[in-house]
Amino acid sequence: MAKETIVRHVLAAFVIATLLFAAGVLVGYSFNAVKIDLVDKQINDMRSDLENMQLEFMYLDTMGEQHACPVLEQESGRLLKKLNTFGDELTSYEDSKDFGSVFSELKNTYHFLQIRTWMLQERMKRQCNSDKLIVLYFYSKNCDDCKNQGFIISYFKQNLEDRLMVFALDTDWDQPMMNAIKADLNITSAPSIIIGNGKYGFLTKEQLGETLCNEYQQKPDLCNTTAGTTNV
Repeated sequence: MAKETIVRHVLAAFVIATLLFAAGVLVGYSFNAVKIDLVDKQINDMRSDLENMQLEFMYLDTMGEQHACPVLEQESGRLLKKLNTFGDELTSYEDSKDFGSVFSELKNTYHFLQIRTWMLQERMKRQCNSDKLIVLYFYSKNCDDCKNQGFIISYFKQNLEDRLMVFALDTDWDQPMMNAIKADLNITSAPSIIIGNGKYGFLTKEQLGETLCNEYQQKPDLCNTTAGTTNV
């Protein structure tokens, strides 16, 4: 009798544990599905912003810089903030592994959005005489120095705000467009940084601050403190 009671208790505990596990999986799946829907909305918003910018460039070609450039500057700032936020979220998703196989698709989309945005920014910089600085940062998950380099770049991005545009590209992303960019810019290792016409490997805070400040015609306030490194 005692053995039967024990068996019933064990079976009951097993059933309860199985139900709790199933409920946890269901809740987790539902939560991830909600996150995926939110990510899809972010992606669609950014695609819409890119299409608007392309339309505004047509306006620029038709009406001239005086009319179109202020609008482009405003739209550019909005798009970059969304792109940076999405990149930060994508990094957290990668660490938590919430999305499984969907993550690679999200990362592909993110890189394509970055490349399209970068090319539009380069065009705007030329046609609108923008003094914003564009940085291409090539990294790899298997790179020992890349994490520290990312922290250093983030410091200057936070301090220079809209005057510094950073596009971080994974060198391990095996796509024809990415491979063409790496070949054209002769990117053979990570970290690699493109600033203006210069290509650099790992840069310390002092080196990066000096390099960035040398590129600006109108120096940001940060550059007035020993090439931007006094408070680094």
